[in-house]
Amino acid sequence: MDFYLGRSAFKIDNWSLLQQVETHFLVTFFGFTPLAILAGWFPLRWDWLISYTITFIIVYLVVWFLKMSILKSQVEKVNQKLK
Repeated sequence: MDFYLGRSAFKIDNWSLLQQVETHFLVTFFGFTPLAILAGWFPLRWDWLISYTITFIIVYLVVWFLKMSILKSQVEKVNQKLK
């Protein structure tokens, strides 16, 4: 449910891309983190939580960058076809 809510942030047309990405990140992080703790993927300790948060941010940024690069390439191809 929480991951669906995060995805729906991109459907709000009057939000900037930054607002959409921030909302998606926060919903995903605060939705996934309790699940990871409950699943026992890491102990509930500050050092692990900080390490997990840093890793989550890095992975999120890498995936976001790759996705944006793919979308930019697709937009450029469409623009070339329109010319």
